[in-house]
Amino acid sequence: MKGLNLHIVLIMHSPIASALDACIKHILGQRPSLLSFDIEPITQVDDEVLRVLNSLKPLTMKQVLVLNDLYGATPYRIAQQVRTRLNKQGKTTSLVTGVGLPMLLKALNDQPGDDFHGYVQRVVETSVRASFKV
Repeated sequence: MKGLNLHIVLIMHSPIASALDACIKHILGQRPSLLSFDIEPITQVDDEVLRVLNSLKPLTMKQVLVLNDLYGATPYRIAQQVRTRLNKQGKTTSLVTGVGLPMLLKALNDQPGDDFHGYVQRVVETSVRASFKV
């Protein structure tokens, strides 16, 4: 990923985020644009939202893709609040759930350019193609 205009943030049940991060490091090497947050079963949503936002504060980025493992669960609620707050800060932010390794690889190897929403659509379509390929 060129530059630091886009950051990809994994907010998932523990240990899924760190496991995907380890897979990416094994396949692609260190990715400074990828941040991973494992969410423990018993956690305070507001505390975790602040932890994620505080980790993102020093980073300069205009676009943020937040990736989550499971719609509706605690990590999703955290991711949703992070997305909402980043949008209020003027960041272009999208949240995608149901993330697996093919989708994450696509996100890291593609570029949004001037069409962030098209980029997000391409990332999501990767999951569909991976699921139905024979």
